[in-house]
Amino acid sequence: MHAMAIPPLPPAHDSVRLIRETLDETCAVLLEHLRRKPNPWSYQRARSLAPFALSGEVPIAALKHACDTAPMIPAGRAATWDVVQLVSLAGAGRTLQCYGITDGSVNIRKDLSVRVAADFYLVENGRATVFWLQPRRGFALTDRQLGIFGTLLRMALLKGDFVDAGIEIVDLSAPPRQSRQVRKLGLGDLPEIPEPEVVQGLQRVADAYDAIKRMDIDWEALRRKAKPKERKGREDDLFGG
Repeated sequence: MHAMAIPPLPPAHDSVRLIRETLDETCAVLLEHLRRKPNPWSYQRARSLAPFALSGEVPIAALKHACDTAPMIPAGRAATWDVVQLVSLAGAGRTLQCYGITDGSVNIRKDLSVRVAADFYLVENGRATVFWLQPRRGFALTDRQLGIFGTLLRMALLKGDFVDAGIEIVDLSAPPRQSRQVRKLGLGDLPEIPEPEVVQGLQRVADAYDAIKRMDIDWEALRRKAKPKERKGREDDLFGG
């Protein structure tokens, strides 16, 4: 018996990034994802500070202190501060309040639902908007994948009290060796992906995960085989946050 169990199914935003046209292709990219050693830091601190940065209700010096004292390696603290500053820029000139929001879910099989998490919701000019931050510089979602995730957010969260809410995605990705730019996106700015196509894509990811679970894999040994450059902490995390 192997000491290390299979890593968990990736969260919704990473599962979206792993969707491919066929089951075999999806298995290949999912296996590559699962074999990577987790990065030593994530953008979770940036996500927790994002509502305060966007609304401007906390002084920027206090946000900087929260980044500088985060329990992570220096590269992670620097990237977190970079993201927090850009989120603050996204809120410049706006009057809004931010509130917590409960995660939603989307059923993709009779035996499986996918948890879909936004960061918070904001109220601006009397209207509620569900907010999701894409903090990664690289390994981020493409515009089509953002469209898929936007459809997931709509399916999972725009119901009940939020049936008339909007969606705002702040994308902070950047091409290699280029500076980050703030992109504020609504559903109308993204490719429109039909709900059945989204569900089918996630079904393939779940089916690929089940297929990999049936393989006799020594996960600890497989992760040790990862190339050193894939395991090193870098300014941009691979799959964190």
